[in-house]
Amino acid sequence: MVDKIGSEVFRKRKGLLPTKVVAKSGIPLPPFDVRLKMKWENERKQKLSDEEFRELLKKELLSWAERYNKEEGTTYDLKTEKEIGDRLRFKLELSKEDLKEIVRWKFQENRLKGRRLKVLRMLENVDDTLIKNISRKALTAQSDYERIHLLRTIHGVGLALASVILTFYDPKNYGVFDTHVWRELFGKEPKGLFNNPAYLFRVLLELRRIAKNVGLDVRTVEKALFKRNLELQTEKFL
Repeated sequence: MVDKIGSEVFRKRKGLLPTKVVAKSGIPLPPFDVRLKMKWENERKQKLSDEEFRELLKKELLSWAERYNKEEGTTYDLKTEKEIGDRLRFKLELSKEDLKEIVRWKFQENRLKGRRLKVLRMLENVDDTLIKNISRKALTAQSDYERIHLLRTIHGVGLALASVILTFYDPKNYGVFDTHVWRELFGKEPKGLFNNPAYLFRVLLELRRIAKNVGLDVRTVEKALFKRNLELQTEKFL
């Protein structure tokens, strides 16, 4: 169980503290759930108690997560996710074959075929034993920073793939780092979203905060936000 990203001092020194996200007006955006509460209260013309809102939010997230499972479960194969996750939790290491399968899962042929082929080619010359050794160290590390840093030392593994590996391994505490999830949480994505670990850490912190508030796994919340943004393209607050 990883319960912290790393010391604040270390992250400041490395420039890894999450940055504030602001709207085009320059005014910081309220958190996702706060915006949703404001929207619902405005529609109902009445205030919601914390308990009422928590129940509504949980119902909303579960509804979108279920739609993800039904409508995206073939594209982002739920069986593959479970099978690789089970192996990761049992062996505490990632094989080269499973890593390649994760690449195929994340970078869909009909959406990101070029990226998929590029990463698979990069992995061709990476030794299976090396992947197992690095992944074993990563999965047994005690902080998000250590885990992500170690996984990124595998040639071809960036922030997005590192997040998928950790999500398959521990869906209670991790979610997939994706543009749609960022947009639902914070609005329009910044340049270099997938090049700066600070952005991944920011997403994890926010997903965990929401998940804890409604009593759901982080992966369930992330699925819901992904599907919600995919369909609604929520950027109206920008």
